Amino acid sequence: MKRICLFAGYDKNNIIHDYVVYYLKELSSVSDVYYMADNEISDEEKGKILPYVNGGGYTALTIRNMTLAHGRN
Repeated sequence: MKRICLFAGYDKNNIIHDYVVYYLKELSSVSDVYYMADNEISDEEKGKILPYVNGGGYTALTIRNMTLAHGRN
């Protein structure tokens, strides 16, 4: 069975903490994980989660733009 996990995160200092990385790592063993953040994510922070998520991480603005574009094609 194929599973998907939509993981939403926020940190006022734009940091992806170690416990989040661990959680994503474990989730990735049982599902495809998509990480969405309501803050900016630096390339350094994205690098922490890239092995475990699909799409490289999304910000709220990206999600909004994807949602607005949905159904236009």
